[in-house]
Amino acid sequence: MYRRGEIVEAIAIYRKALEQVQDLSDLNYNLAVLLHERGNRPEAIQELEAGLKIDPNSVKMRQFLHELRQEDTRGREIPGKREF
Repeated sequence: MYRRGEIVEAIAIYRKALEQVQDLSDLNYNLAVLLHERGNRPEAIQELEAGLKIDPNSVKMRQFLHELRQEDTRGREIPGKREF
């Protein structure tokens, strides 16, 4: 769904999934990627922080969170798309 550009629908699906399954950090990560693609950096950061509470050793979440926080202080987007 995401690859076809249906980001809004994918976000809704991930949010619904997170209502059902709260202990799968990949859901938070994937939702953060989609939110970032839509330009919603604050919510993307929240999802990464929630995911890190579940899996504090996740390198990909820590790296993405670090990049988003840097982006936030610089006020510009970091090049490159994230993959699931």
